[in-house]
Amino acid sequence: PAGRIWDPVDRKFISMADLQRRAAESELVLLGEAHDNPVHHRVQLDMHLASLDSGSRPALLMEQFVLSFGK
Repeated sequence: PAGRIWDPVDRKFISMADLQRRAAESELVLLGEAHDNPVHHRVQLDMHLASLDSGSRPALLMEQFVLSFGK
């Protein structure tokens, strides 16, 4: 369900605080979403802002941007 965070390893829902703590302890964090779900986008934004607030400087990648170099 939108707005709840599923942990596929422990097979249970976790809190935003747990997700942020785990992300802070991780080298790489990938967040997915249903493209038309604003709740998912809000979770992504909250995670990105929490990362910035902690002093981290994360990269933000978006698969919908396609760059073409050369001819």
